[in-house]
Amino acid sequence: MCASWKKGYQHGELIDEFEKLRLADGETRKDVFRASGGESTVSFDGFQIQDLLAVTISAIDFDEEIPELRRRRIVTQAVFKIAARHTLSSRNLLASINRLESEWKAADLKRYTFLSSMSVKYFYRLRRVNARGITITFNDESPSEIEQTDVGRRSEFSIHSSLPKDYTNVRAFVDARDEDEASEFAFDAIDLIRGIWCYYFNSRKWSRESQIPTEVNDIKLGPLHLLRESPKRWWFDPDYPGHVKPKNIEKEWYYLKKFQHSVQRDLRESNFGRDLEEAIIRYVRALDERNLDTAFLRLWGVLEYLTDTTEMPYKHTVQRAAFAYPEVPFLHTQTLAHLRNYRNLSVHRGEHSRDVERFVFQLKRYVEHLLWYLLRKGRPFATLKEASEFLDLSPYPDELDERISDARSRLDMLKRARRFRENVTS
Repeated sequence: MCASWKKGYQHGELIDEFEKLRLADGETRKDVFRASGGESTVSFDGFQIQDLLAVTISAIDFDEEIPELRRRRIVTQAVFKIAARHTLSSRNLLASINRLESEWKAADLKRYTFLSSMSVKYFYRLRRVNARGITITFNDESPSEIEQTDVGRRSEFSIHSSLPKDYTNVRAFVDARDEDEASEFAFDAIDLIRGIWCYYFNSRKWSRESQIPTEVNDIKLGPLHLLRESPKRWWFDPDYPGHVKPKNIEKEWYYLKKFQHSVQRDLRESNFGRDLEEAIIRYVRALDERNLDTAFLRLWGVLEYLTDTTEMPYKHTVQRAAFAYPEVPFLHTQTLAHLRNYRNLSVHRGEHSRDVERFVFQLKRYVEHLLWYLLRKGRPFATLKEASEFLDLSPYPDELDERISDARSRLDMLKRARRFRENVTS
């Protein structure tokens, strides 16, 4: 797929803004963004160019393979490469972006080792798992590889805290084109496993187990991550709340591992398993949020994703999520409508309720049930869109019988028309 301009953006006028920000030779400002393109150099007003680059990235429809960080690098490189030698236009910028995309996709794969940690207590059977073709290993080595790096030794400057000592060390072995792709692949694979584990434990939770404000998930990623091959490329959690007690999963390991294998088998056998993997990753990241209003909004986004109603009125989200229950879903429809109303009040008016914890756990149960339904009952469908459209059908048998009768009548009408045309042409 080639990069293209998204609908809804006036890309011609957007590109004109770059030219307005171009600085004349010798012109100086307090904040200047300067880069070279071959033998030439170009300078822009640095305060506004960053905002304009961000808008331009959003205005372009990239190939899904391109990681988010790489997209920014491609657009920035294309803008400065062209602007240093020519006047920018929407056509030459897009052509340059497509060339850089093609070069990136043609690059050879390299092996990277992604280093992280997880808030689980290590035990000898916790050795190795696989997700999305990536091998993930665990160990309790002390000091960890991260602690032995310059970044790890100076963690108080990034996370304002020392690294947790009793988390399990995590390594993910990734084949990728560059560091951006390696980190994205590793985070997604680790969070898929963590999401399945949290799904297992969270589905039995009806409220938080602590009165202290905290996230729903018990199994969290550590605060610092890096690539062994590129120790200067590292990622950290800017909102790291400090050390949490590692979860002991050893006692339930047999059942947890069995659940993990069952979910991964369902994902492999589903025609839209990749979509469901994405939903699990979004689910676990939503419930990492300590701010429950934020967790609620992100979790509602997962519900919209699973019902394929991101671009549809909310009534479809409610109807489709309620249909997945075997009983007549009147109560579920009402509950989901009340959750939808809270979502709207939170987004449009910034309102907060003291009952937000109850709302998060109500919504969590609907997301978990819909995930289960699509994993176990979604195999006959070719796509997530097709499965979601099935959920639009009436939950009432009498109404379904009436639609079946109407469909049969229409089918008879079509058959008559077909026979008539055959007789006319013979």
